[in-house]
Amino acid sequence: MNIVILPHFLLYPLAVTLCIVMSGSGSSTAQPVAVSEISAPQAFSEEGTIWTLKPSMEVADKEALTQFFASQPHFQGSTNFEGPPKLFLSGTSERRFYWLYGPGDAATWSCIRFESGCFQVSEGSGNPFSR
Repeated sequence: MNIVILPHFLLYPLAVTLCIVMSGSGSSTAQPVAVSEISAPQAFSEEGTIWTLKPSMEVADKEALTQFFASQPHFQGSTNFEGPPKLFLSGTSERRFYWLYGPGDAATWSCIRFESGCFQVSEGSGNPFSR
């Protein structure tokens, strides 16, 4: 029988690795829980107004967002408005830009609304399209 003596600095990583490997070898058959992400619908209705998803932003949409952030500099760089928003239109000039974060009921969202020539910001949790 050969005995191998390892230096002490190799024993700790080996022991941790064995613990991790052994902890996964139990008889538990835990299954991952499926959590659905909130997806933007093709359209939704709120207070009698139909909002329709627009697949991409055009120059006027980008200009509206640029105008908002220029007039509200304290929102610039906010993590609530990271990444591309989901854009919904109602009529010719009314726009809603939604940013969605997280799964299901734990989801949070932020919205910049451009309606009747004014901007409004709203935030919440859950699904903003099924309120």
